[in-house]
This record gives sequence, C-alpha cells and structure tokens, in this order.
Amino acid sequence: MTEQIIKNAKLEAQKILEEAKKEANRILSESALLKAVEKEAQKIKEKTFNEIKLAKLEIQPIESIFKYESCKHLWENLWKVQNFDTKQFALFHSENKQLTDFKYSMIERFEGLANNHFLIGVFDEYGVNGQFGILNDKGQEILPMIYSSTDSVLEQYKKLV
Repeated sequence: MTEQIIKNAKLEAQKILEEAKKEANRILSESALLKAVEKEAQKIKEKTFNEIKLAKLEIQPIESIFKYESCKHLWENLWKVQNFDTKQFALFHSENKQLTDFKYSMIERFEGLANNHFLIGVFDEYGVNGQFGILNDKGQEILPMIYSSTDSVLEQYKKLV
C-alpha cells in the first residue's frame, strides 16, 4: 500500500512538473512575443518621431517666406534676415535662433574684419548718413554704432584686435 501511495505521488508530481513546464514555456513564449512587439513599437515610434522632425524642418522655410523679406548667408551658420514690415535686418543662427533684434539697416562681411565679425549700420530716413559699428558671431556689438564712417570703425576695430 505504501508503494502504491509513493507511485501515485510520483505520477502526480510528474503531471505537476509537466504542467509547470508547459506554463513556463507559455510564459516564455508570451514574453518573447511581448519583447518583439515592444521592439517593433519602438521602431515605429522612432520612425514617426523622425518623420515629425522632417516635417517640421520642411515647414519652417515656408513660414519664413511669409515672415521675412529676405535671408542672406553671411558666414558658417549665420544669416542676415530682413523684416518684411520694417525692412531692418537681424542676425540669425541657422537653427532658427534670432541673435539680435531687427534694428540694423545693414549687416555685412567687410574686408579687414575677422570672418566672425560683421559691419553693422543704421542709416537716416534718406539712406545717406549712417552710424556704424561691429557685431560678433554671437550677436553682441563689440563696437557700438557711434562711428560716422566705415573708415572710423575700421581704425577703432584695429585697435581692439
């Protein structure tokens, strides 16, 4: 009788082990499937994110057509941008970051200045008399617009550098 109880217990234990193995395999399969689904979802998320970024990049130039009169490349990532209404210029970084206000009648690269410095000026209402200075690539006036000629500005600039 004891042998029969042991035999029945072994059979019951084998059934329990087989069921446990089946359940473990089912869990592993579901886990692998879940990981595959998560991986695919991450790929879709990244693809969608990249498509949104590209769409934003494509939209920005269209917006700037309406916002600004003109854009002209000055040096590396720097652009002078003209306001449609005021006709004044500002300095922009190519990542659409505005570095100065729209307050200049001109922003130009100028012979005798370092590549990352620009001649700036504001003219009177007739576009004749002006005040000139020097702007750096961060949008800071390193020489204020107090000079009445470009020659005066260059003289002061040479003392500065």
